[in-house]
Amino acid sequence: MALIKSCCGFSLRKGSFLTASYTLILYTIVVMISALHFELVVQTPGLLIITILMIIMSGFCVVSSVLLIIGLCVVSIEQFNY
Repeated sequence: MALIKSCCGFSLRKGSFLTASYTLILYTIVVMISALHFELVVQTPGLLIITILMIIMSGFCVVSSVLLIIGLCVVSIEQFNY
């Protein structure tokens, strides 16, 4: 049984879609900007390591947002089959 009844002022499902979409867009932009910034920091080892870590962690956030959206869609389809 879910302990949370709503998310962001919407139902739990709609709020989850909203936050997953926001996170997906935000971290996709962060990955793109970090990739463009990568060329500028190649000469500085400290900034290079931070930029690589930022790209990797932001990539994980993009993947987890996509998995959340897929999971919400799969649950929606299974509920209508019964």
